[in-house]
Amino acid sequence: METTSTIHITARTFTGKVFPLDVDPTLTVAELKALIAAAGQGKSVKVPGLELKGHELRDARRIDHYGLVANDVLHIIPPSKEPKITLDLEREDGTDITIAVSPKITVAKLKEEINIEEKIAVRQLKVVNSQEDADGDELVTLQEMEDNKPISEYRLEEQKVLVDGEVRFLIINKLG
Repeated sequence: METTSTIHITARTFTGKVFPLDVDPTLTVAELKALIAAAGQGKSVKVPGLELKGHELRDARRIDHYGLVANDVLHIIPPSKEPKITLDLEREDGTDITIAVSPKITVAKLKEEINIEEKIAVRQLKVVNSQEDADGDELVTLQEMEDNKPISEYRLEEQKVLVDGEVRFLIINKLG
């Protein structure tokens, strides 16, 4: 039987309260949130989100996916009042991926999010625009997304974004 060693981490609330924990790195983020809430020792501790090094962790992922190591500090973040945009990514092999991000982030930050979440180094993103020409034929154009611009500057609703990295896949966007 394989045993997993625990790692010592600290969860810190936005008010500064800390919760030291020894956790199994194979736990999911959702399971870790429950452990932090239980560590509140009878006090109402809500854990709407967890952040590590500026990146919000996804509930379904295991914490070892994020490279969590001993003595890391996770920040408990309040629920965001800002709406997020949900990007449904589809790889050429048909595999689906979903990422929810703020529409205010830059294209460079979106590339970073894809790299952290999916372990894919992204070189460039291009919006795929499909229109009909005067003869009724489909006309497809590609618009390269610039790293320094917020993604909100691109009309992503119901558009596809081609991701050119180590792996190619499409982002199909829906408002979330």
